[in-house]
Parts: sequence; structure tokens; C-alpha cells
Amino acid sequence: MRKLVAILFIAISISLGANPPANGGYLGKRIIVCVEGSYSPNYAKWQDFLLSYNLQYGGNVHFITGRYSQLGLSYNMFSLGAHQKYDTALSNNGKIRGYQVGLTYRKFRQKLGGLAPIGKFLEFSLNYSSSNYNVQFTTLQTFAPVQIGVKKVSATVGLGTQEIFWGRLVANGGIRIGAPILVLGDESSGDSGGTYRRYMHYRLLYKDIFSVFFGVGIIL
Repeated sequence: MRKLVAILFIAISISLGANPPANGGYLGKRIIVCVEGSYSPNYAKWQDFLLSYNLQYGGNVHFITGRYSQLGLSYNMFSLGAHQKYDTALSNNGKIRGYQVGLTYRKFRQKLGGLAPIGKFLEFSLNYSSSNYNVQFTTLQTFAPVQIGVKKVSATVGLGTQEIFWGRLVANGGIRIGAPILVLGDESSGDSGGTYRRYMHYRLLYKDIFSVFFGVGIIL
């Protein structure tokens, strides 16, 4: 975790120390602050693909670092419920909660008329996420607590577009495709059979495979 904080600190320092984009940018403004949400289907079990979903919400700060580039830092939270749709023996009163921090690079597509911070962009992100180790869900049959916790690093690639309205309001949206690249910790207890534990483990592990995102904010 300390290494991650150090990397984010260096990225911010580089962004703030960079020269303003020559003949680019948006009227000299260089910082974008947004709130963002994303939706993704539940990939833990194919039967649940259309029955339950994952939601993530939070915010990010982006720095215009060149005529066609942005560098951003994000912090998001997630809360995964609807477990009873996997099995009627599960209640929905317990949710796995967690957070995710990330470093994002956006490359605006010059050939499609993009010029930071406006237009279509390619996005590359590296994220660290951790579930809340004290969260538990309960089976209706046994009332036995099952604790789940996964720490992982994932990478995503995205396609999106960003526009500015009324000189200040920023809106963006698009899709992301990703995969886990490193599991740093997997802690769980309870459920001796492992059925529910495996289900929740995969739900956390694969929540970033595909998602749709939308953000709104201001440019400073």
C-alpha cells in the first residue's frame, strides 16, 4: 500500500509540474474534478449475468498534461448485494463492501478530432482494490457467518468521449474492459463447503471484466 501511495504522489507531482499544453487544452484550464459511477453485470455465475449486477461509485481528479493527454487519479467504492439471486438459501442483508484506487491515462484521438480535454479518447488504467474484511453474509438455513476478503491489482482499457458544456461542466462516458493481473490477498472464513465463498471470491475477482461508466464534473 505504501508503494502505491508513493506512485500516486509522484504522478501528481509530475502532472502539476508539467508545462501547460502548447496551443491546446481548454482556455488554459488544466484540472478536471468529476464524480463517476459504473455498472457491470455479475460474472460470478453465468446464470446471474442478467439477474444481478455490480455498481461502483466515487470520484476522480484529472490533469491535462498535453495537447492530447490526461493523467488522472481515482477513488471508488463498491457494494455488492443481491446474493439471494444466486441461491434462495442466502439472504440479501449482507453486502461485500470495498474500495478501489487507480491511476488513469487518457489519450485523446487526434484523427477523430480530439483535443484534450474534448473528444474521443483511449483510456488505460491500473487499479488496486480491497474488500472489507469484516463484511459477512448469512445463509438462511444455518445463520453461519461467512467472511470474504480479496485484495488485487487489475488493469483496464477503455473507450470513451468527453465534452464540456457552458464553459465549465464536464461530462464523459464510455466502456471499460479489464482483468485481474495480481492477487495480493485472499482471506475468507466460514462456509466449510466453500460453495458460497467461491461464488463471492469470483464476484470480486472478475467485477472489472466489462463495465459502462459515466462521469460529470467541472474544469478548473
